[in-house]
Amino acid sequence: MAVPPGTFPPGTLIANRYKVVRWLGRGAFGEVYAVEDQHQGQVVALKLIGSTVGGTWAEAQVLTYLRSPYILPVWNADYFAGVLFLVTDLAENGTVADRFAPKGVPMPLAIRWTIAVCRGVQRTHDANLLHRDIKPDNIFLTADDEALLGDFGLACLMNPPGEGPYGGTVTTMATEGAAWGNTSRESDVYSIGATLYALLAGRFPHNAPTEPAVRALVIAGPPPSVRDYAPQVPIALVRRVEKAMARDRADRYPTPAAFAADLGRVSLPARLWWRTDEHQASSHLLCWRGEAKGKTDATVCVVPAGSQFAVEAAHQPTGRRITAACKPAGPESALPTKLRTAIAAVS
Repeated sequence: MAVPPGTFPPGTLIANRYKVVRWLGRGAFGEVYAVEDQHQGQVVALKLIGSTVGGTWAEAQVLTYLRSPYILPVWNADYFAGVLFLVTDLAENGTVADRFAPKGVPMPLAIRWTIAVCRGVQRTHDANLLHRDIKPDNIFLTADDEALLGDFGLACLMNPPGEGPYGGTVTTMATEGAAWGNTSRESDVYSIGATLYALLAGRFPHNAPTEPAVRALVIAGPPPSVRDYAPQVPIALVRRVEKAMARDRADRYPTPAAFAADLGRVSLPARLWWRTDEHQASSHLLCWRGEAKGKTDATVCVVPAGSQFAVEAAHQPTGRRITAACKPAGPESALPTKLRTAIAAVS
């Protein structure tokens, strides 16, 4: 049964328990409402999941037992008007999707959120479920800016080999999923890696105007290095992203817990960098600001020079030029290398 937008107006009682407060929107697979639980006296989120998604009552029952500090709680699962619905906490602080584009998020935050997601997915796997749709939209933020894994509308029980049918969103989908193959624990690991890529780079690993075009890119080969868009990312962190997103699932981390443990061993540089818009008025195209304890801030910026691009570096707030980190004008294709070199010179 397809559920059109806004089917149930405020005041509608769903399953003799949940009174609709307002319509929150529509995700990839169902309508979402804020509802008042008449039994518990609290406002929660209710998501209607179309019967074509492939979820089963057995999977929904398992979800109601998933409890973890890293998972948005699922309080109930039932049917209404022939459609499965899930009831979860009402996440009123948005999702990671609201935060990562187009500049990415600071590295410590990206790592912290990803480790939390790994732990939530590991708990899901321990319950014999695959999430199958890990992406920034499905990672919810608390008032304390902590990450919670949510939206289990595509979750499925694993078969004895630890697999499930195809499913997911192509922007963070593993290679085997893009090729319409089965999903596995390692497929979820890939999706976590693709999400970390997006958090660091401010864009998804494979970008194209249509879903079939994105799918073709995922199948064709690995994405550009995350350092092409986030030159501040140390090579140790790049290697971990690449391992999680390996094309052959045997080359990925075997579990989300292993990925989380390896991320926890990353040593970040003394000077941390992030994208900034502070020089837009000066016609700078891209800027990064770096901060280190006990040192003055620095900026590294891409500056147009006719049809080419130069890299300028300066101390802040004085604006004094850092000559060793400045790079002469050249073609756009040379920018990733120049930016990495400039940031390394200042760090």
